Amino acid sequence: MAECLGTFLMVFFGCGSVHVAVTLDALQGGWQVASVWGFAVTLAIYAVGNISGAHINPAITLALTCWRGFPRSRVPVYIFSQLVGAFLAACCLFAIFSGSIAEYERQAGIERGQ
Repeated sequence: MAECLGTFLMVFFGCGSVHVAVTLDALQGGWQVASVWGFAVTLAIYAVGNISGAHINPAITLALTCWRGFPRSRVPVYIFSQLVGAFLAACCLFAIFSGSIAEYERQAGIERGQ
């Protein structure tokens, strides 16, 4: 559960900042998006670091397994939890920003499926 929550927080705030920057033109450049991503990673680490180690990314889980002796038996559960957390965050972001995404696509002449 901790990895799911940590990954959710990272993706929700990190990708949320990209949504805000692109669809609402509310952020003033890449440095603000990067700052929010940094905050998101920091928040995720502080929230779940003492519980699960805050891998919050399958690549980190695999790297720790290969080079730091993280138990192989826990890898599938960690990666599954991370994928679920990322998917849930993406679903929440889509629910929140679906209107602004549609408006952005309309203004930019983007047609889905093309």
